[in-house]
Amino acid sequence: MNAHENRQILSLELNEQTLPAIEQITDGMPGGFFIYHADGDEELIYVNQALINIFGCSSKEEFTEYIGGTFRGLVHPEDLQNVEESIYNQISMSSKGVDYVEYRIIRKDGATRWIRDYGRFVHTSLYGDVFYVFVEDATERHLRELSDARALQMARERLEVLRQLEHETMALRMVNEILSSGMWSMEFNRLGEMVSVNWSEEFRAMLGYHDEADFPDVLESWSNLIHEEDKEYVLKEFYDTIADYKGKKSYSVEYRMLTKDQGWRWFWTAGKLSRREDGSPVIYVGIFVDITRQKLTDEALNAQRKLLEDALQQAQQAKQARSIFLHNMSHELRNPMNAVTGFTTLAKKHIDNKQQAAKYLDKVMSAANDLQVLIENLLDISHIESGKVDISETSCSLPDILWELESIVRAEAKIRQLELSVKCSGLAHENVFCDRQQLSQALMNLIGNALKFTPAGGKISVSLTESQGAPEGYGFYIFKVRDTGIGINKEFLELIFDPFERKHAAIPSGGSGMGLGLAITRNIVETMGGSISVESEEGKGSEFSIAVQFSLA
Repeated sequence: MNAHENRQILSLELNEQTLPAIEQITDGMPGGFFIYHADGDEELIYVNQALINIFGCSSKEEFTEYIGGTFRGLVHPEDLQNVEESIYNQISMSSKGVDYVEYRIIRKDGATRWIRDYGRFVHTSLYGDVFYVFVEDATERHLRELSDARALQMARERLEVLRQLEHETMALRMVNEILSSGMWSMEFNRLGEMVSVNWSEEFRAMLGYHDEADFPDVLESWSNLIHEEDKEYVLKEFYDTIADYKGKKSYSVEYRMLTKDQGWRWFWTAGKLSRREDGSPVIYVGIFVDITRQKLTDEALNAQRKLLEDALQQAQQAKQARSIFLHNMSHELRNPMNAVTGFTTLAKKHIDNKQQAAKYLDKVMSAANDLQVLIENLLDISHIESGKVDISETSCSLPDILWELESIVRAEAKIRQLELSVKCSGLAHENVFCDRQQLSQALMNLIGNALKFTPAGGKISVSLTESQGAPEGYGFYIFKVRDTGIGINKEFLELIFDPFERKHAAIPSGGSGMGLGLAITRNIVETMGGSISVESEEGKGSEFSIAVQFSLA
């Protein structure tokens, strides 16, 4: 994978708005965290206090002056070339743009320390290519692991020698001389069949067992304890290594096992086979190492990385949402305001022509009404989303609500040359407890949209039915508003209840608004404990359905 492809892995904005979020997340972390430019002088963009403390400094200014303000100033001069080569080699081969490297630093007091560096490559539009990096002081662990690494290296070297050995007993004796813990071995006959298994005492102790009585020398003693999510992979690698008669494959896996006294733990197992001249296995010998602590550390760092990524992404999305909202709002407010000022100017110019001036003033009134509706919708959705809307239930007649709405919109339907019908059928219970005002507003929003987007000669129907199966004392009701209008395309249909989502293709000439009406309707319905859905096909009209349960009055 080339460097350009790596840049596409993650593209997050880093700016004045997101840096406080980063600081809040990393403040108090036990490990260090910093961000630096991936090119040029590799200048540092941000460091947390933990990193400053690791270098024996007390303030950011003291730290910057000491290391020179660049990533290179952090690293021990003798390690710098290897560190940078390792980082960029890992990044070029990683599909996630991540790296891990260990190197020395020199504290301000002159002490040399080892740190572990977990980095991630990110491309940003403001800062260009950057790395953000978690570090931890690994001096004590490094010194401890140096000793362990020497023992493991000796084991691996011995295992490589075993490939050349022909006598099984000699191979076992040599491995036992090197390893005193976590060893296992299996022997095979000339047919390639496993004839014996041996778990060392130390191997058993790591799993919480004491002797062969409670952990027999059979393969199942081990395989039955492997975590179900890991078992298939672990056993496949195990048997594939045995089946590789060319002797090129070695066994190396990480997996979870259920211990007797400590629950699930992570282990690393490595093994190699010595073979006969025909490639058939003779002896399978390996080591067994507990790596739980390392895994838990990796998981904690991954969780911190994910938290940081989520915070950066949320900050970016919030900024984009704000920009879209302000753009849409300014556009929709400007239209009626332009109409008000324009027609007012024309009315003043024709003040002596009362008929002409009256027409212009009618236009002004229409634009002012549109502006009032827009402002009321903005206030409505602001109150609903902030949780300030209360549902005030009173005893109501559902048919009366529909007849009242019909009387309100009947005149407009006639002016638009639309056929309007309202039906209530199959109602076993007409009187319920509900918020009459909120329900009326939700239905009026749907009817208003139907009037607006249905051409002359079309039909609009409003219906109410009561369904079976409601709990005792309740009624389940379905309100439907159907029109023969322009319909909604599939792409917009998925966004239709989101605020400020309007598709020009879905709005006829002269249509206006910010797409708030349906968002308000959905919030009202959901606040009442109901649900809203829509079925539509472009050019063939739409049907909106509200399903809600009311207690009976």
